[in-house]
Amino acid sequence: MSEVRPLFIVGNPRTGSTLLSTLLLQHPDVHVHGELFHPVENERQGTHAMRERRKAWFDPETDDAILFLEKHVFGVSTDYKGREVSVVGVKIFADHCSTGGASHLFRRIKAHYPQAAFLHMRRDDYLSALISLEFARRGHQWVNWSHDVQDREAVKPFTIDLGTAREYFESMYRADSFFALRFTGPGYLGVEYEQLVSDVPGTMDTVFSTLGVAPTPVSMVTEKQVTSTDWSLVKNLPELQLAFEAFTARLEP
Repeated sequence: MSEVRPLFIVGNPRTGSTLLSTLLLQHPDVHVHGELFHPVENERQGTHAMRERRKAWFDPETDDAILFLEKHVFGVSTDYKGREVSVVGVKIFADHCSTGGASHLFRRIKAHYPQAAFLHMRRDDYLSALISLEFARRGHQWVNWSHDVQDREAVKPFTIDLGTAREYFESMYRADSFFALRFTGPGYLGVEYEQLVSDVPGTMDTVFSTLGVAPTPVSMVTEKQVTSTDWSLVKNLPELQLAFEAFTARLEP
């Protein structure tokens, strides 16, 4: 069994991590798992469980995250079809490492995996990320696959509490700042959502170079879920836009 290079995709939900993962999975030398440390047990055992593996999901009550990664994730150099790969990745969001065997995981993995690559998925337009999150929750559809057209549940006009929105902007900024500070250095790459969407080939060439694998052609297999028409369903959109503008103004030097 050959040794693989660990890859961690870090960031926040609704920032393009699924898009990035689907593009990475098109490379013959890369395999990416889902959110193995998702805080919801049903998600860990269902959507994000590892297929064709004896130990398919992480149990924070009995498993230590590093030992789990060592044995069941990075200790396996093949994808689900048995194909040998040189890079194995996993997605870990900011809210995945608070309890049990995954506590303080971000601090631990930097020291434990000095050779790892860290792709920090960013979406600086936090308001768009928040609205995308609300539509996913209300429409019960988290991914829009290009090859499988699904009808999203009808979303009725809604309001987002301004206090909740401001707290969301703050939490996103804190997480992004933490990731950039914690993982900066060799192997770290900040991937901007807007840049990825506008220039998939160029952005992915940079990503593959960071991972130490040859560039390969890739194509989009997901589609944007929230359109400009959908934004009209947010009843207090002008107030939210003003709140986000005030938030970003405070960040300017």
